[in-house]
Amino acid sequence: LLDEARAIEGIPDGADRRARAEHVAARLVSSADRAPAHPQTPAALHLAAQLLADEAARPAAAATIYQRIVDELEPRRGADEAARRERDAIVADAHFQLARSAQRAFDYERALAGYETLLTTPRFAGGDEEMSERRRDAAVNAAILTAR
Repeated sequence: LLDEARAIEGIPDGADRRARAEHVAARLVSSADRAPAHPQTPAALHLAAQLLADEAARPAAAATIYQRIVDELEPRRGADEAARRERDAIVADAHFQLARSAQRAFDYERALAGYETLLTTPRFAGGDEEMSERRRDAAVNAAILTAR
């Protein structure tokens, strides 16, 4: 499925590309449904949401998957450090994408709550440069919303 997702980039923009992205996203979600405890399930759901948002122009469908990520991917006790960091990064991005989606829909309270979760949850305090950048973006967006 990863190869199929990567191949979408080679398809010219248009209906075929959107349809292919939707198809691959549906297969990724189906795989996650069949094996919810598989170590790659978080990454599969994340990729499905990204495909729907970025390639298929289906932001509502993407938001549903991002919400599923937030709801279902609790911190794992006993997981190795790399797996924990990857999982936390996926959940952090899901929070950010949901907040950004709410902001675009003029639901500023929900957007601010999402950004604040990203900023105040200890789970997201550490991490790599990408996590730090996501948190900086959340802080900027929260400040903009608060100033309104």
